[in-house]
Amino acid sequence: LQLHLLNAFRLLFYSCGRLIELLPNGKTMPLTFTNRKKYCSLLKRARLAESRIQMSKIRQGIADVVPMSELFRLFTWQELRNMVCGEPIIDIEMLKLNTIYDGEFKTTKDETSTSNANEVKNNSDPKKNNIIHSEHQVVKWLWLILEKFTNAERSKFLMFAWGRNRLPNSAQDFSHKMEIIGEKTKVVESLPASMTCFFRVTLSPWYESMEVLERKLRMSMANMDLDGDEMGDVDRSAFE
Repeated sequence: LQLHLLNAFRLLFYSCGRLIELLPNGKTMPLTFTNRKKYCSLLKRARLAESRIQMSKIRQGIADVVPMSELFRLFTWQELRNMVCGEPIIDIEMLKLNTIYDGEFKTTKDETSTSNANEVKNNSDPKKNNIIHSEHQVVKWLWLILEKFTNAERSKFLMFAWGRNRLPNSAQDFSHKMEIIGEKTKVVESLPASMTCFFRVTLSPWYESMEVLERKLRMSMANMDLDGDEMGDVDRSAFE
């Protein structure tokens, strides 16, 4: 709220720019220390109700496809949230199982098992050519970093890599796998970059230690490269 609005019981809706009163004749009612709690309560109620018409229409649209009344009998709102948005706890092992590698991180022929080699020969299904294991040291460091991250940090990594902060509920629910690419043209100074539309993270294969990789990964996560759309004043040369 702008400071000049805090002297009375009124509220500026930033979404539409309309100034409303929290109470009848609220603009004439001064905001004081004594009535501050009432003001906060009315402010909260007004904010929550700001989009009630739009939310009602969204619910109506969902109800045309999903039997809402039946769902609310079967599930709590928390269970429904997790079914739609995914589990709040980031399962690194499930993420590993849904990750493929390319560029310098591809497993070499010597490192590929016979069974995997037979799969690669089958070109009828492009998905069978995906490399689902990598012995590259930078890849190992990345997983160690993610494993030691807090759940909030893992969520932020997902936002950086995929534009969402939760994993699907199961491996079968992944629309596509995370792709980790070792770009040989990148240098030690290069920062990790992402393409959220493709769930793709590009790393330099030349990082010299896990500490260097973690520092650069945290820098990219903090600035939320997100396809390089909005980096503000950040020097982008290291991303190239």
